[in-house]
Amino acid sequence: MSISRSLVRCLSAAAVTCSILAAAAPAQAAVVVSFDPAFGPAIPNLGFKGTATLDVTSACYALGSGFHLTGGPCQITVLSAQVNFYNATPTPGPILTSVPLAAGSIFYPAYVFGAYFDPVTGRLAGIDTFESNIFSVAVTDGGPFPISYSGQMDLFFNSGFATPVTVRGAFLNNCVSVSDGCFSPPGNTSNPARLTFTE
Repeated sequence: MSISRSLVRCLSAAAVTCSILAAAAPAQAAVVVSFDPAFGPAIPNLGFKGTATLDVTSACYALGSGFHLTGGPCQITVLSAQVNFYNATPTPGPILTSVPLAAGSIFYPAYVFGAYFDPVTGRLAGIDTFESNIFSVAVTDGGPFPISYSGQMDLFFNSGFATPVTVRGAFLNNCVSVSDGCFSPPGNTSNPARLTFTE
């Protein structure tokens, strides 16, 4: 049984149409953000490192290099994250506690409100976020440089806007008083560390 040329043309046209529609559909990119700063003077010896997995729409990359606010077609969503705590003194030790942070319960939809795109590579190189919801942490470690912390924290990222190469990083707030909305004073905020983005 043979297929007529007109049917072949119809099938070919349909295939082309499907290809065009597929190309027009908004593409998503999974980007993993890695961080590993020291917590800072508020909790000596405490180190935290981890990752956050982002869902980035293709419309964000179409905006070009520099800093852009998210919204409309450009959406960046945190799918999940994990923070690992360890004793950083005198050298980084083994992981003491891991805290998985699930989407929805920790990061609300508009958590990432801005992003910085590298002018050379065009890739995502920094994100700006609000503070996450508060989560509980309990870390203890003995030895000559002990750690003992139990409390509430939140996590946020900063691209540094005009100077992302020098100040972009991950920050962890030590929420001394949860009633203050977890907006801790500078002494309770981690030192910034550069973020590594991989796709």
